[in-house]
Amino acid sequence: MKRLLFVCALLVVVAGCSAPNNGVTIKVDRTSASADSMTYRLHNASDATYPFEKSYIVRRHKDASWQAVPFTEAFERELAKKVVRPGETEVVEVPMDAFQEPLRPGKYRITQTLFDEDGEAFHVTVSFPVNS
Repeated sequence: MKRLLFVCALLVVVAGCSAPNNGVTIKVDRTSASADSMTYRLHNASDATYPFEKSYIVRRHKDASWQAVPFTEAFERELAKKVVRPGETEVVEVPMDAFQEPLRPGKYRITQTLFDEDGEAFHVTVSFPVNS
């Protein structure tokens, strides 16, 4: 069931901003390969508070498939839990040196996992370009 929810979340990606899932959307600010960091925003339009881990998956579209972009081990150890409250937007900054290799220009997507009141995971996903 969780896998089906994940696949469904991936299919609802819309140009630069995701379709809501449990009232939560994700949006990536403009990103360039030469930037020091990228920023994404989680907006909660629901009445619930959703915890999330600062762990997320970044994938690059290459050779007709989405391939995970690996993080450095040091960055993976730094991840912490946060929450996005009703009516609020949580800003997450991703340092470009968190990746094992620099992001090259191309099409990417980011998937953030959040948790509902019952502790069930749900996902929001958005595609975004990395420009030169």
